[in-house]
Amino acid sequence: MAQSLLGVMDNLYAACKTIYATSKAPDGTEVLVSYGAPGNYLPNAIVAVMDAAPSQPVSRPTIGANRSRDMQAEIAVMFSVYVPGGNEAHQSALNCVLTLLRALETYFQTSPNEHLNGACRDAWVSSIAGPAGSVTKDQQDNATGRVVEATAYVTALIRY
Repeated sequence: MAQSLLGVMDNLYAACKTIYATSKAPDGTEVLVSYGAPGNYLPNAIVAVMDAAPSQPVSRPTIGANRSRDMQAEIAVMFSVYVPGGNEAHQSALNCVLTLLRALETYFQTSPNEHLNGACRDAWVSSIAGPAGSVTKDQQDNATGRVVEATAYVTALIRY
C-alpha cells in the first residue's frame, strides 16, 4: 500500500474501531467510534477521528525522477464521556476518558501498529489537550451530569 494522508485517516479509524471494540462507558454502554463528528446519535462515550490539521508541512527529501515528498500530518482524535449525576460523576467520566486515551497511546507502542497498516512510516500520540470537564444542566439550570473531553493528536510521517 502506498503511503498517504487518506490511508492514515482510514487506518486510524479502523484501528480505533478495533481498540475500542470492547470498551464501555461508565454506564456499561458501548463506546461509539465515529469518523468525524458523531451526528445526532450521542451515546455516553464517544471516540471521534476528526480532520487533519489545516496545515501539513511537506518537504522534498530526495532527488531523482520520482521526487518523493515527506509529510508530517497531525490528526485529532476526540474523546467525550458523559456521566449523569452530581460531583461524583466527574471522577467516573475522567477515569473513562483517561482509560480511552491510554488505550490509544498503548496501541502505537506495539509494533507494527506505528505504521497504520503501511499508510505511514511512523505514527504516535504526540500531544493531548485536556482532559477538561463541564457540568450539564437541565432547563431549570439544575446540574444533571458531567462531561469530560480530551483530544489526542496523532502525528504521522508519510512519504509519498
